[in-house]
Amino acid sequence: MPLTNNRGTSNSRPSSLHVVTGKIMYSRKATEEGWLKVKLDNGNFDFLHENVKLIVKGEKNGRLYLLVASDKSNLIGQTISLQQENALKYLSSKGPMQKSASIKVEYVGKPVKTTSRFKGDLIQQFANLYVNGSIIKVTLNSLWPPKYSYSPIPAGVHKLMSPDNSHAKNAPTDWYRKAFSPGVITCNDIWFPIELNGEGGNSSRYIHLGNLSEGCVTVYDVEKWNVVYDYLINHRIPGTKGMNVGEITVVT
Repeated sequence: MPLTNNRGTSNSRPSSLHVVTGKIMYSRKATEEGWLKVKLDNGNFDFLHENVKLIVKGEKNGRLYLLVASDKSNLIGQTISLQQENALKYLSSKGPMQKSASIKVEYVGKPVKTTSRFKGDLIQQFANLYVNGSIIKVTLNSLWPPKYSYSPIPAGVHKLMSPDNSHAKNAPTDWYRKAFSPGVITCNDIWFPIELNGEGGNSSRYIHLGNLSEGCVTVYDVEKWNVVYDYLINHRIPGTKGMNVGEITVVT
């Protein structure tokens, strides 16, 4: 799991908890990895990324109960709860823009051999990622046939989905964050699934940070990850219950 307890800071902290049934609140991250731990009605735990829409149901025994209303398909319609002290820290009345994010990827030349400080020698298909006025170096593939079956993302306009779950077990990214001063990289464990044009749902390709790509749009300039993260996490396509944050245009 991405975390064992809630810690860290929030960018919106009310001074007291005023419970109003039906009030809309939004989750904030509690860890540097990007997650907020919440308790389910059945006693189990799950994790929310930032800007999940929540509706206040009430308070009991020092816990605030909320209905999940967006983003997490496995939790929408379910009740979660937080200790009051965590509700104060990690909930906000400010949510994401109800507007589609729009980013662009443009291939840069042919695949080339390069040396990554994190992953060593790899043949990389590089590209430029255009995000909110910034140009950021990404890699689109690092492992090639015949040994591997991965390929760079195809040209077209593809949907971007809201983050799904932790990828720390199979693809840890903490070491990128820890290579820099505290606060330079946050939310390293948040990945945005790509819904390829003409296909439904998560294609198992993502936008995430790192120096190795298995067909994902991998932010190679890892210190610029939060430019990408901040832009995407703060957008949602209206009418999708938060399941889509925007579109990515890919040009070869």
